[in-house]
Amino acid sequence: MSHYYAVSQEQESCSRDQINYYREKRGTPKLIFTNDSLNEILKNKSNINTLIVADEYNYAKIQAIDKLKFKKLIFVRDSNKRHIDQVKSTIYYNDIIAVGGCSSLDFGRACADNSINIYLIPSILSTSCISLNRSILYLNSHHCSVVSPIPHEVIVSMPILTESGPELVEKWTHSGLADLLANISATISFLFKEKEYLFNEGQEDILKTLNRHARDCLQTLDWIINDFREFDATTLTHVAFILHAAGLSVIRRGDTALSAGGEHELYYEMQRQQRYDRKNPTHGELVSIGTLVAAKILAKKFGQDILFRKLLLAYRKINIPTAYDELKRINIEREHIMKGFEVARKNDSFLGKFYRPFFVDSCYGNGN
Repeated sequence: MSHYYAVSQEQESCSRDQINYYREKRGTPKLIFTNDSLNEILKNKSNINTLIVADEYNYAKIQAIDKLKFKKLIFVRDSNKRHIDQVKSTIYYNDIIAVGGCSSLDFGRACADNSINIYLIPSILSTSCISLNRSILYLNSHHCSVVSPIPHEVIVSMPILTESGPELVEKWTHSGLADLLANISATISFLFKEKEYLFNEGQEDILKTLNRHARDCLQTLDWIINDFREFDATTLTHVAFILHAAGLSVIRRGDTALSAGGEHELYYEMQRQQRYDRKNPTHGELVSIGTLVAAKILAKKFGQDILFRKLLLAYRKINIPTAYDELKRINIEREHIMKGFEVARKNDSFLGKFYRPFFVDSCYGNGN
């Protein structure tokens, strides 16, 4: 069951027109790497009419730099639609800088129109949203993905990414990788809905088909298993590149069918039910559950176990939980997952159709 607020057919058509317009007018966002501080970036990119959107941590930092200079600085806790509408109707601005995690970036994009340049400065690499032309907006307990203008620049500053210290850098970045790996389960769901015959015994090998649709993601899976060592500057640069590339794929395709499926529905439902602190567990840590369960279903029902085994190896290498006791350390209980699935299974995704408690237990119980 999806907790989206209603989007009419007319709005859906408008969104498709917006996608085509933004793609033709703006092309793709530029990915820029820098060693400049946040102060230096703001000095170079802002003017008196720049709207600066920041989360709690970065809002305090920017105020400490010069709260008189940045007069159109706003603090956002999440991408609340009412707050966005209020900003758009009460503040004049001619461009936007959004600093922080995905909520800030979503908020900044949603405040833009086609005449405004958007500069995104991710302070963490926690999801695959850094270069998207979409925003997740919240209204009460519901959420909706809306088309937003393509960012002008995505500015990745190594001093900004690393200043929180190694422990948090690891936590946020492994979350971003887990969110990217969710493309695997989303693609499985897409193939199941679009080409269900592929899942019948004796038909074309599922993994070969999956590779045609999610090659970049599967290459990232192999990179984690074979080449990942630690969350150092080289790794952060590589992760920024692959998250950026994932955003470009969504822009080119025009939808999120291959990047958000039943695993994200499970995430939204668990978040709605449990109201977790978004730092513990993170978005990627929650999404990783549905991804692993989808791979387990492939292994048990369709005899394709290599994907599950690879995900286990990758998760363990980047410290994504693979056992109930590890989930418990980030505030996720077994019953949270089961309750989430009881609602999420009502949708028409691959996970929704095939989920059984057994598959979750066989992922996170002993002997997985």
